[in-house]
Amino acid sequence: MDTVKSVLHENRLKLHYTKAELAKKVGVNASTITRWESGEVANMTRKNMIRLSEVLKISPLDLLGMPDNAQNHNILPSPPPGTMLSKDEKLLLSLYNQLDREDKAEIRGEIRGMLKSEKYQNNDKKDEAV
Repeated sequence: MDTVKSVLHENRLKLHYTKAELAKKVGVNASTITRWESGEVANMTRKNMIRLSEVLKISPLDLLGMPDNAQNHNILPSPPPGTMLSKDEKLLLSLYNQLDREDKAEIRGEIRGMLKSEKYQNNDKKDEAV
């Protein structure tokens, strides 16, 4: 949370918000802002993280200290030139492209989290054995 607490503090001051003002805009208590900035709270709900990033006018990735650039958007390597997308892949891409920047960042984070699960880690080992 060190990254979150410093990004939160710096951006709050940059926008000239008191802790109470920021808390009201985010929908939490001022004491919650104090705990976030001190690093006392190790976890923040997704809802609060998104609302906080909106109020601070930064992306959720910025809040986490991760640059929001094309490199972070790629979950898998690009397919070779000439590769055709399946119907499902086209649908997913179409739906994804309708999302705003913050929601796209949330979806990428969810996918990365899912790929770290044991379910997908075991698939990698099965693929290696083939």
